[in-house]
Order: sequence, then structure tokens, then C-alpha cells
Amino acid sequence: MKNFFLKPSYTSEKIIHNIKTRTKYEKTIEHLYDKYFLSVKKIIVNLGGSSEDAEDIFQDALAKVIWSIDEDKFQGKSHISTYLITIAKNMWLKTLQKKSKHFSTPLEEGLIDQLSGDEELLEDIPLGNDDDLYTKSMFEDLIEKIGVDCRNILKNYYFDKLSYNQILDRNKGKYSSEQALRNKKSRCLKYLKEGLQDKLDDKDSLLNIISSCL
Repeated sequence: MKNFFLKPSYTSEKIIHNIKTRTKYEKTIEHLYDKYFLSVKKIIVNLGGSSEDAEDIFQDALAKVIWSIDEDKFQGKSHISTYLITIAKNMWLKTLQKKSKHFSTPLEEGLIDQLSGDEELLEDIPLGNDDDLYTKSMFEDLIEKIGVDCRNILKNYYFDKLSYNQILDRNKGKYSSEQALRNKKSRCLKYLKEGLQDKLDDKDSLLNIISSCL
């Protein structure tokens, strides 16, 4: 007699396949959360974070893993759990590093040593300047402050890939000309950069964080 209550087997290869093909996708993501979140939470809390920090880090790390699978960046040389947990740990260490620089409080020597680890595992998907909770939190505050018009312009232009004429059509009467719209977009980006106090100089890093906050 079959035991219908047996949980499905999730090998690393099976998880990669399910994510890549979107087969039993939600169940597979639930499995990753149920199986590995507590491990990530333990690391974050032991390194001075909160349960909320662990939730945010885990979600961002999982999104990074999904992206790397979709883009064929993760070849399965290590177990996916090792990959996920390592990315989460490094994201949190980068968060601590950013906070330390901003508040002029030195990191403990042990944390500095950990920041230099795991290069081989992460070389296929290096963490960008924006992969930390501190910078993301700053951006979320700035995104709220720039107002609805700026948020809509940046979303329409950079992420919906609309032309200036298409944006004008969506906002009839709001902008007098295409040049006025261009000027508004430039002011929005300038405000964000100034708000970050030049912590991000390149546009790509800026847009990566804007994307996660819109």
C-alpha cells in the first residue's frame, strides 16, 4: 500500500530542474524555505542581525539563486543549499560592512576574515554593490520621498522600456514636452544619487536597487 503522506524527494538537481522549468515551482520554493531558512537565520542572528533581517536576506538570496539558475550561471558544482546559504551570509556581511563605513564603527576582525571567504563558490555570481540590506533600506526611503511622478517615470522608462513619447501619452497634459519629461527624469535620478551621498556612482547599480524598490 502506498504511503500518500511521503514528502517528495528534493535533490539539488531536482530543485534546479524545477526552478528552471517552473515545474512544481511553488512547492520547490517552499521546500527551500522550510529546509534552509533556519540555517540562514542562525547565521544572521549570530552575526548581530534580527529575525526580520534574516527574512529579508533569505528572500534576496533566494531571488539571486533563482536568477542564477534561470541564466545558467549556477552549474550545480556545489549543493544548492551551500550556494543559497553562502550567498545569504555574504549579503549580510556586506550589510554589516556598509553600516560600519557609514557609522564609522569598525568591524570585528573575525567578520573581516569572513568577508574574504567563499570566492570560488561565488565567482559565477558575484555580489554587486547593491546586495546589502543597508543600501536597499536607504533606497526604499528615497524612493518614497521622490514622489509618485518620479517613481512612475523611472519605472516606465527603465523597467517598462517605454519611449518618452509613450510616457507622454500615459501622462497627457502633465508634461509640456519631451524635453520637460527628460529634465524631470534627470532630476529624479540626481536626487537619488545625492541622497546616497555618492555611495553608488554607476547607473546600473542605481537602477538595480530602484528596480527592487519600485
